[in-house]
Order: sequence, then structure tokens, then C-alpha cells
Amino acid sequence: MTNFKKYTFGVVTYAALFLSFNASAQEAPKNWHQLDLKTDGYYGISLNNAYNFVKGKKAKRW
Repeated sequence: MTNFKKYTFGVVTYAALFLSFNASAQEAPKNWHQLDLKTDGYYGISLNNAYNFVKGKKAKRW
């Protein structure tokens, strides 16, 4: 095989694998950035956990 054929074969194989994996991937929800990795499975800021943490706290006065 020539170098060009090897390169073309590699590119086509990579493209086929990339497209097959992306076709089966789920789309992230619109609020993925607010979700939690442990409970929801998305890398977010865990907004519900943060809200529950500060909900019972009182603000300090200066």
C-alpha cells in the first residue's frame, strides 16, 4: 500500500467511527450547566445542591 492509500484508509475509518459514535450520543438537556454529575450525570455546577446548602443559612451583617 502506498502512503496515500494508508492515509486515506485511516481518515475514512476515523470518520466512520466518529460519525457512528456521534449518531448514538444523546443530546444534553438545555440546563445541563446547572445539573450535578452524581445525581444527573452531567458536569454542571450542582445548582440544586448549592441552593439547598444556603437555603437554611442567615446572611451575616457587616
